[in-house]
Amino acid sequence: YRQKAPSEFSHMFDVRPARPKAAPIERLAPVLGVAACGPWLEANQVEPDAYEPIDLRDSDAFFVIAEGDSMTGANIPSGAHLLVSPATAVHNGDIVLARLGDQEFTVKKFFKQAGGTTILQPMNSDYEPIVVKPKEPLTVMRIVEVRVKL
Repeated sequence: YRQKAPSEFSHMFDVRPARPKAAPIERLAPVLGVAACGPWLEANQVEPDAYEPIDLRDSDAFFVIAEGDSMTGANIPSGAHLLVSPATAVHNGDIVLARLGDQEFTVKKFFKQAGGTTILQPMNSDYEPIVVKPKEPLTVMRIVEVRVKL
């Protein structure tokens, strides 16, 4: 038994050829250093000595290696490789690589309040949130992938 769709809905049932999927853009992204999963960690100039393949259109994407246990509640153990995408928009609740000023980095969950204050929330109850005032120089970049080496 076959039934025809009413004319105003018939376009929803048309058989259309599937669109070909765009080929993924694969490239190597550098592993630039260590990022603290705990208190702020001073950045050191690191020459990329390791690269990992990625399928991401952001040409500035890079990896950092998590160090510490403040993000274990978000399944980010120490030693995990975190893919950072500077071109990806950051929203409340995203996991970010945060940079205070020119030197200090940390990995936390990002929340921006209406008054401009930023809360960097650890995902381990042993750690306190980091409060960043509106006038402090803060840069955040979204972590789009976590790779745990077994």
